[in-house]
Amino acid sequence: MKRSAWIVLLVISAVARPAWAVREGWGNGKILAEQFERKGQWQKAALWRDAMAVTLEFVSKPLAEDMLKRARKTNDFREVRQLQRDLAQIEELIQSTRKKAAENRVKAAKDEQGIDLEKKRIESYIDSFLQHYPHAMVSTWGLEKM
Repeated sequence: MKRSAWIVLLVISAVARPAWAVREGWGNGKILAEQFERKGQWQKAALWRDAMAVTLEFVSKPLAEDMLKRARKTNDFREVRQLQRDLAQIEELIQSTRKKAAENRVKAAKDEQGIDLEKKRIESYIDSFLQHYPHAMVSTWGLEKM
């Protein structure tokens, strides 16, 4: 019994990466943004790209940083290296996603139709992740800036 518990713990720690659900959500947001880009709905695409960056910045990144602190405390050097790679990847995703959102806003002529509805959908999208990660709660995530 003791051995099987260690095996289960090992499998879980090998599979569970920081904020996996948010990364999956990032991928889902990317699909939506790309669909809007194909339709030429640049403002909607920009909103979704910003939402993707927010989930990474306010959920994945802090969670990975917390996990990195714990790995350092326990001298788990393999996990430290992996988490450092994860953090670098998260930062790259944030930057590239924000850059693409800015490019989409430049392309947006007057794609105002449906923007308010899309903002509500995005708020719901962000909230669905924030409710599961209370450490990442923020008073506002930046829709008013868009």
